[in-house]
Amino acid sequence: MAQVTASGAALFRWIDGALHFLAVESRLHRGYWGLVKGRLEAGETVPQAARREIAEEVGLRGVSFLPGFREEVRYRLPSGDDKLVIYFLAAAGAGEVRLQAEELADYRWLPFPEVCELFTFPEAGRVVERAVRFLEAGRGGPPAGRESIAGHALRRPHAAALDEILGRRLDVLDDGFVRVVDYLGNDAAIVQAARVSYGEGTRRVSDDRGLIRYLMRHRHTTPFEMCELKLHVRAPMDAWRQWIRHRTASVNEVSTRYSIAIDAAQATPPAEWRTQAAGNRQGSGGLVDRSVGERLSAAEADLQRQARQVYQERLDAGVAREQARKDLPLSTYTEAYWKIDLHNLLHFLALRMDDHAQLEIRRYARVIGTEVVARWCPLAWEAFCDYRLRATSLSRIETELVAALAAGDAEAGMSIARAAGWLAQRTAEPGRLARNRERAEAEARLLALGLPAPWGDGSGGKGRPAAGVD
Repeated sequence: MAQVTASGAALFRWIDGALHFLAVESRLHRGYWGLVKGRLEAGETVPQAARREIAEEVGLRGVSFLPGFREEVRYRLPSGDDKLVIYFLAAAGAGEVRLQAEELADYRWLPFPEVCELFTFPEAGRVVERAVRFLEAGRGGPPAGRESIAGHALRRPHAAALDEILGRRLDVLDDGFVRVVDYLGNDAAIVQAARVSYGEGTRRVSDDRGLIRYLMRHRHTTPFEMCELKLHVRAPMDAWRQWIRHRTASVNEVSTRYSIAIDAAQATPPAEWRTQAAGNRQGSGGLVDRSVGERLSAAEADLQRQARQVYQERLDAGVAREQARKDLPLSTYTEAYWKIDLHNLLHFLALRMDDHAQLEIRRYARVIGTEVVARWCPLAWEAFCDYRLRATSLSRIETELVAALAAGDAEAGMSIARAAGWLAQRTAEPGRLARNRERAEAEARLLALGLPAPWGDGSGGKGRPAAGVD
């Protein structure tokens, strides 16, 4: 196998005080973006070839090569030959770029690290990264009066819409809140992380929104972990118990062993007392009568006052805080700092924004989702809403059932349900369907798709007549 040698350069210039690098697009291979380079001609030295390629391909002459910088990239060509590309670092000056039309289709001056996202293959990005480190080390810094490289090349990604509410209290319930303390990354960080994993030989996705939606659809979760959010929250202890079940976050909660408990407890308005759900042991049903609610709210207020009074009396008597706290009600508010990456945050929201979640924690989740994540990573939030929060997932049985009903074959649908064990009858009441949670959930999904269940009226399978069941 032969070795092909080429030479090129990472061309840079300062634009409005920021360090920019030149990326060029091949005309023969449209969509391929890289650095200026070309093969050595007979009798040329490597630096001579780099200067000639710069002059021929982009029309820049008199560029200044920075001594001490040389990067080698090796890879194998489709022909089987090995290729060696030697890159130099060169200041382009103020000359106008004039493309060699036969070789190049387009060019862009972009700051670091944005230019690395444009390159088709990561090798060019690594050359530029090393060039930035070389310049930051003081070997070819900015002209007099310009700002430092680090001040521009490594600017912290930010979300302007989220910055508007940074540190602001977002009220939840009667005395709770969510407050954004800090964040890392944004939609662009997700895209950047995803493109890094493509590697050489893969095609670049040009549409950030399309890429994020693809990642969400196909459950490629790692890029979403590049974004992190830190919140300061105040929540009632009963809601916080559910919150803390999500063990994928870093948490630091106020300790009532070391400090006095917050003198606030969630109060329930008379019109918001809920009945126990008939078909779900851990859920709520409708609302109790207003007159009953008024009595319950008054009793709640008395209980909270009494609990706080007893707690304070114990403290005043010198009882240890760790013991004095033991009879405080679960309605007492607690505070914590909660830091989590976007992937795990979206999982939290998918569970806690669901209609089956307890109302109190659902209110916190909705504020975090609609007021925080939607501002922070709007493209990721849109994809999450479309593909997870407001989407319907079908099991194999449900998929087969939908296909049968869509084809107008209700009998086939009944056979599928019967084979799945959904149409068993009640022993004490022949002719009536026994309760079946999986069937009831399938009926809800069918109803959302505009397909009535072939075995009944879609009321959830609570002992109704078994239509079409022998």
